[in-house]
This record gives sequence, structure tokens and C-alpha cells, in this order.
Amino acid sequence: MGQTYVVKKFAHAVVEIWAKRTGLEQILLLVSVFLLCSIVVLLVMLRRDSAPMATEWGPVASWAGVVVTFLGFFGAIAALKVQRAAVDVTVEQHNTAKEDTARAKEVEAEKAEREAQQIKEQAVSVVLLKVFASRPAKSSGAICDNQTELVAGCTLSIPQGGRYKHVKLTLPEVPKGFRVVGSPPRTNFDEITVRISGVNALWRLRGEDWPYGPESQAENWLAEQIFVTFTDPSGINWKLYGNGKFTEIYENVGTSSPN
Repeated sequence: MGQTYVVKKFAHAVVEIWAKRTGLEQILLLVSVFLLCSIVVLLVMLRRDSAPMATEWGPVASWAGVVVTFLGFFGAIAALKVQRAAVDVTVEQHNTAKEDTARAKEVEAEKAEREAQQIKEQAVSVVLLKVFASRPAKSSGAICDNQTELVAGCTLSIPQGGRYKHVKLTLPEVPKGFRVVGSPPRTNFDEITVRISGVNALWRLRGEDWPYGPESQAENWLAEQIFVTFTDPSGINWKLYGNGKFTEIYENVGTSSPN
């Protein structure tokens, strides 16, 4: 019973190995087994000094030499196949290493580009353009109704720290039913050096009914209509919107005349 199990396991292993071989490898195995069996037979005949083999088909030793030569030939083919497989593995490892190196360089380049962009955007990040729109809650001590009017507008602030050129604040037309509170802000700057006080501009409106849709959308409307263009200290032109979004512009922003 034990011997039968061992034989079955051996047969199963042989079949599994055979199934994994290529067609050329299967042929080489069959030829090798055939020639190996032939060598065994020839060696037995040589030991017995078989006369028929020596007289009708030639010397047994010559036949043994032929078989060994064929085995060497097929062995060389098998060795060449193994060597080629090893070369393929080496080439694949080389290509993988090359791809890994290229990917590492790409990641480094992306990181350097992000860092350069962050440094580039530092000058625009300090320029603050904010819009606002709110209606103060009416208190019991309010003297007149206009104390609860809708107050809307924007503020432009550039803190100290650099030289900016061609700064221009673009404002929309005053909405119908609204009026500008206080002095109109300076909107054009030819060249300014941001000193201790920096730059501050305020545009404030008051009115009763917002004419462009729901009053809750007044701030969004202003954010899309109001923007400032300028050239930062490094010479890059920017366009900054009231919603905080900014973009680099490549056309010349021009020289503005103070108003």
C-alpha cells in the first residue's frame, strides 16, 4: 500500500513537471531519455562483447561515442537555453532598476516644481483682497432705518515687505439703489514700496435692496466682479480675485496712472 502511494506521488510529480515544460524542452527530454537508455544498452553489450553488434552495425564503442556526442549536442542546447533565460532575468532586473530610477527622478522633479511654485506664490499670498456683504441686525436702540441697510464692498491690503508695480484694483459699477460710503478708494498705483503701514483700500456701499438676485448671493457676486492686478517684486504679473483665487497672467499689466 505504501509503495503504491509512493509510485503515485512520483508519477504525479513527473506529470506536473512535464506539463510545465515547453515543446522544445519536452522533445529534448524525450531524446535525452532515449539516448541515455541507448548508452545503457550499448554499455551492457560492450561488457558482453556482443558479436552481432560488432559485425553488422559496427563496433559498440563507436556507437557509444555517437550517443555521447548527441547527448553533448542536446546538452549544449539546454545550456544555451538556461543561459538565455538568465540573460532575460538580468535584462528584466536592469529595466526594472532603470524604471525605478526614472520614477525617483520624476518624483524629485515634481517635488522641486511644487517647492518652486510655493516660493513663487509667496509674493501674491500676502496681498489680501476680501469682499463683504451683510445687513446689521436692527437693535431696539436704532435711531433710523438706514442703520440696518445692506453694507457691501471690499478691502485691499498689502502688508509691508516688498516693491509692487502696476497695482490696479478693478471695481464694478455701483449697483442701483446703493451709494458709496466715504471717499472713493485709490485704485491705481504706478509703483509702490510697501513700508510699515502697507497699503489699505476700502470700498464700501450701502443700500436697501440688492438688485442682482437673492441678497444671500451678494458676496459671491462681488467676489466675481472685483479683482486686482499687479506685478510682484520678482516681476511676475498676477490677477487676484475677491474670492481668494489667483492666476498668473502673461500679458503686460501696463503702467497705471494714480487717481
